[in-house]
Amino acid sequence: MAGKGRDLLALGPNDFKVVINVADREAGVHRFDLAPSDVIYAGAREVEVEEILSEKIVMLELERRVTKSVPVKVDFVGSPAGDLYLGVPEVDPPRATLYGSFRVLEKVRAVSVTVDADGREGPFTARVPIRAPAGITLVGSDEARVTVPLGAGERRTVRGVPLTAKGARPGEYRLLPAEVAVTWEGEPGRLEALRPPAAYIYARGPGRYPVSVDVPDYVTLVAIVPAEAEAVPAAPPE
Repeated sequence: MAGKGRDLLALGPNDFKVVINVADREAGVHRFDLAPSDVIYAGAREVEVEEILSEKIVMLELERRVTKSVPVKVDFVGSPAGDLYLGVPEVDPPRATLYGSFRVLEKVRAVSVTVDADGREGPFTARVPIRAPAGITLVGSDEARVTVPLGAGERRTVRGVPLTAKGARPGEYRLLPAEVAVTWEGEPGRLEALRPPAAYIYARGPGRYPVSVDVPDYVTLVAIVPAEAEAVPAAPPE
């Protein structure tokens, strides 16, 4: 650097910044060879940068930034009063526009809002913030208006649901019992349109295991009978 002695002695690292021109550069890793003209002094003293003594080469990775529209998903916390069920919520806006790194947004399938349904006794509307992934910008509104219907639930029992063993080779075990009964509850009329549930155990060897059933978000699992099943080694073929 060149300048008056007193001015030079008063300088520190925070008095300078390096400006790198990335215009017309595509996504990827790029090499930049720094020159004195790339170092900017923004102070009031008369100082000129004459030479860069170290770190003359900068490797910089540029990411492609894109916009992406994804659905807004509702996560409920708590349960409504009594036997009321949570109906399918109406979300406004139903989709959110995100802006940010292509590599991050490539993995994003939806954004979430959290709605507290604890103790609710009737249909309600809530305004809640939209949660975007870290480092990603929401374009437009950062909150959603969620309207939630509530009603008396309908209960249905499906009998004779086949039981399968996950984590085991086909035919490795006999399951006792081979079928279970599943009781679930939800919005009137919607249960009839559902496919029969899939019931299974995770068999890590012979023994008794709890039975699991996967159900949609808008359905409440009430009971599985029996709640456990036994995995018994299958007889070898003759």
